[in-house]
Amino acid sequence: MAVDETTIDRLNAAPYAFPRLEQTFPTLTAHEIERMRRFGEPRSFRDGEALFESGKPGPGMFVVLSGSIAITLRDGLGVVTPVIDQGPGQFLAEIGQLSGRPALVDGHAEGNVETLLLPRLLAGSQPLPDLNITTRRNALPATQAR
Repeated sequence: MAVDETTIDRLNAAPYAFPRLEQTFPTLTAHEIERMRRFGEPRSFRDGEALFESGKPGPGMFVVLSGSIAITLRDGLGVVTPVIDQGPGQFLAEIGQLSGRPALVDGHAEGNVETLLLPRLLAGSQPLPDLNITTRRNALPATQAR
């Protein structure tokens, strides 16, 4: 599911929670995704399956090819708060992996999901400088939205 005002409403989040929604959660073009394929590996997830979990290291950056991924925040008492849904063309990685720390949020498949996984070391490197700028530029605003 693409991120739009309906998604924000569904998550009971105020629209101001993501004032620059398109910049915070951009969508890659088909051409950009195709260029990334040689650096990643396809991964499939079933409904409810975890892509990453809070407290555990993330495997790298995921590019969503089909389906939807729910990003949620879980507190120490187990209360789960929806953050956002990520859909086709969007990319996600847990910010903790940039500093070698465990994930701060959970990412679970909603229905069947197909992704391209770029390994942790590659996700922060420079094989495609123009795409790297896009992914790094969006790392900080996503953390500030929480």
